[in-house]
Amino acid sequence: MAPATGPKNYANKNAHMTGFGTLCTFPGASRKIATCGGVDQMVKIHSMEQKEGVEEAESEQIDHFGHGVWAVAVSCDGSMLAAGGSRENEGVALFNKNDDDEFQFERNVGRSSLDTRHLAFSPTSTLLAIASDEQDILVTESDPAKGTTVLEGHRGGVKYLAWDTEGKYLASSGSDATVRIWDPKAKKEVKCIEKAFSKTAASATFASGSEEGDGMPKNRCGLSWSPVGNQLAFASGDRVRVFERETWVEKEAFSLGDPNADCSLVQFSPNGSYLLTLDTNGLAIVWDVMEKESLSRHENPKGNEFQVAVFDPDFNGLIVMSKDGGYGSVGDVVADDKVGPHEMLDLDDDLEAEEIKSFDGMDDGEE
Repeated sequence: MAPATGPKNYANKNAHMTGFGTLCTFPGASRKIATCGGVDQMVKIHSMEQKEGVEEAESEQIDHFGHGVWAVAVSCDGSMLAAGGSRENEGVALFNKNDDDEFQFERNVGRSSLDTRHLAFSPTSTLLAIASDEQDILVTESDPAKGTTVLEGHRGGVKYLAWDTEGKYLASSGSDATVRIWDPKAKKEVKCIEKAFSKTAASATFASGSEEGDGMPKNRCGLSWSPVGNQLAFASGDRVRVFERETWVEKEAFSLGDPNADCSLVQFSPNGSYLLTLDTNGLAIVWDVMEKESLSRHENPKGNEFQVAVFDPDFNGLIVMSKDGGYGSVGDVVADDKVGPHEMLDLDDDLEAEEIKSFDGMDDGEE
């Protein structure tokens, strides 16, 4: 059952200056996260380890960029880090771990004439997908001797990327309000979901003078594959929509309960039992997949809205980043009498797939 091992309250730790930023977790039990902030042009690596009487380790800084950075990704084997942002940065920077366990710059990849918005490594860590304000998605090989695949189809900038667990399909969301499924190996689009988001949610940006920064997206139009890879979820306004892999048939899931909600990010928990949503007002909600009900709701008690929230891969909690550049943890997001979001279910593959498939949606007429 879910242990109360994580911190119970949000503890703000300064990472970046106020403005648009993001974070990602490292694989395994390293208890590390990477963050980036557009204003201070820097990537930082932080330890989330908390031990009684042990002084907190200093964050590792990657001070490589001369312009804004608002996209960062860590490879699934933890050996590579990629970061990008402003078109002035000469592409996306790729870093490899050296013998001192520090990230060292290797090369620039996937240079775009417009700003980079999101990055995603494939499960094998051999491919890096790059989304930018250009219409094309670039998929570059980690091996510099191999080329780059260009995926063409979006009718506007690309906002978010997500690989399925097998690494066969890449999902993308765009400012053209579509979600597209790609087979990068075959270099083709296999499915286009039109009107996945409202046009406003897909294309609205912050104005000049805002703390987020001129031109930053108001809604990230996030995507998430279920842990067994059989379903793709994304939030569309006040609803979570789920599509089956291969058939790409939509399975209506549930309403977020607020007709004015504008959900920005969505993520399945590591065990597939829960779903996390984050709206543009900074409200994070943890949902029970089978019961389709909210279990806990979380806002920043310090007033600065959360702009990113992800499940903690090791504890019953969330890791969050607020608009003021701070980061921290929210603990006990699931009650102690339930399986924690990080606890892998002791089920065979067929049963686990069936449980996650129960998220398929409501019967006709069910509210």
